[in-house]
Amino acid sequence: MCEKPQPKIGNLATHTRTEHPNEYAGGAGSSQESSTNPIDNGYTPASAKLMEEFLEKGRLNPKLYPTKKGFLKHFAAWLIEEDLPFTTGESYGIKRLFKYLDVTIQLPSDTTVRNALAKIYIELHGEVVRELSVSFMHN
Repeated sequence: MCEKPQPKIGNLATHTRTEHPNEYAGGAGSSQESSTNPIDNGYTPASAKLMEEFLEKGRLNPKLYPTKKGFLKHFAAWLIEEDLPFTTGESYGIKRLFKYLDVTIQLPSDTTVRNALAKIYIELHGEVVRELSVSFMHN
């Protein structure tokens, strides 16, 4: 059996330069305009704009560092969404999981969950009242 050898493409840049020198140099059949222009390594106005947008997203959405207050909000919301008992934070299984993950935030009791939900309710109620008062003012 005589198999056709596969091209070496371990490094695309090397492959392009050695196997397709005309295209690499910008000659006939390439998208480059002049045969004297080498590949620009991908630094184009479009890539610069993409990187600028990426950096801006980082400025607008910085990394969040978990807090106890944020944890309680997310934990309480999770219990409501999944219809779990308020005593879920007191179960041995979740305590074992948190200990394994070395989570330093203490799991909430059922009373703590109730208090967190009351605060969430007050915040949401206040937001609805503010939105309704603004919409009534514009009518």
